[in-house]
Amino acid sequence: MLGNVEDIKDYHKKVMLPKLEKAWTNSNLMRDLFECEKSKLSIKYGRYCINTERSSSIIAENLQFFSLLQTTRGLQLRVDAQLIKPVQRITRYHMFLSGLAKASADLANDEASADYSAALDAILAVADHTNTMMWVGKMEGCPIRLCSQGHLLKHGKVLSRKVDGNLAVPSSSVLISLYRNAHNQIVGIWPCHILLFQQAVVLCRIGDHTENLNLQYVKHVWRVKKRIGKII
Repeated sequence: MLGNVEDIKDYHKKVMLPKLEKAWTNSNLMRDLFECEKSKLSIKYGRYCINTERSSSIIAENLQFFSLLQTTRGLQLRVDAQLIKPVQRITRYHMFLSGLAKASADLANDEASADYSAALDAILAVADHTNTMMWVGKMEGCPIRLCSQGHLLKHGKVLSRKVDGNLAVPSSSVLISLYRNAHNQIVGIWPCHILLFQQAVVLCRIGDHTENLNLQYVKHVWRVKKRIGKII
């Protein structure tokens, strides 16, 4: 339920905090810090965020227990409210760097403003990735643990062929076109979304209605070893 929260805590304590303490008076060091740590921040927070939906489900199923735990321990917040705090750190970095960039610009320190803006761009990329991972974590009908598939390397829209029902795309999915192939099989072209993890490729579709844009599982392939080209 807690995901990799201990790993995130140790990472900030042993890596981010010491580097921030060295960089707080040097805009160039601050820029280097966030640009160099962008990849690790994305991986660690991405793994945490993809597990958020699972954590929420566990809490919802045991709500009475966690409410009682809050009361007996005298906690200000219930565990579900506490679990969102690691993600809020990314927002605080955003506000922190945005404020530094603005203050430097107001003081006509263009070099420092450019450094802080570059650091801000790095943390915005991390925030965008964590939002994507939260969205992926809400996938409906997925039989595999997405948080165990490694880093999300790439994702995007694709068109998938359905030959005589071999690809189990739900009937409510939007059909692009139909044609018969050389074997006289009926082939359907369907809009899908593909997710390339380190350990698996997952094919999904997106809900047809504007109120439901969650990913809906279609199929997956394990242990990707071949190099995969550009995703459309």
